[in-house]
Amino acid sequence: MFFLAIAIAGFASSFRCSLASLLVILFVGGFGSAAYNIHQTTIVIESVPGVMRNRVFGLVTVGIGCWPLGTLLAGLLATVLGPTGALIALGVTGIAGDSVLTLRAVKERSHR
Repeated sequence: MFFLAIAIAGFASSFRCSLASLLVILFVGGFGSAAYNIHQTTIVIESVPGVMRNRVFGLVTVGIGCWPLGTLLAGLLATVLGPTGALIALGVTGIAGDSVLTLRAVKERSHR
């Protein structure tokens, strides 16, 4: 939901929407991120074998720790593409990445 909100904000900004409306879109998208973060631990516990959990939680922690690096890169991208282009690129990339992971998870679950 968060990546979808980023993509929507990018497309909306290309139509000259106000800053207030873009902030509302990103604020609502943040709720999707918060909802995921609440369930993140449960997802790992239920889907990862006990012997691998510590490694997976380590990867989750590294991913969370890399967030500032992504923010820095987003700023550089906005410098090159402009804010609208950066929001669209980040949103579409995030949706594509989530789609690949979702399809892979569905495929693995169907083989069980």
